[in-house]
Amino acid sequence: MDYWFVKDWEKLFEAITASMEEFNMFGWLNESAHPYIHPAFFGISRELLDKTSKDFSPHSEIDGADHFAQITYDVEKMGVRIDKYMGKVYMVGALARQKK
Repeated sequence: MDYWFVKDWEKLFEAITASMEEFNMFGWLNESAHPYIHPAFFGISRELLDKTSKDFSPHSEIDGADHFAQITYDVEKMGVRIDKYMGKVYMVGALARQKK
């Protein structure tokens, strides 16, 4: 498993602010057999959360799933874009666009 450390808090906070303006869900992507936004770093609008199953339970029947995984799957089924932060504060979306 990769560990997630912040090397530049200011850049992270800038990325979070940009994500909140453009996406209804963002967070660190746990790249398991069935990837999902990990609950340790997870942001979602209340409006979007209310449209999900609000199922925060672990799902041992889904290989690689943990608690909160169902929320990510619900959001993906709705076709909502998710800003997925990966690796060593590598981000798809807001921060990636800022670097261009």
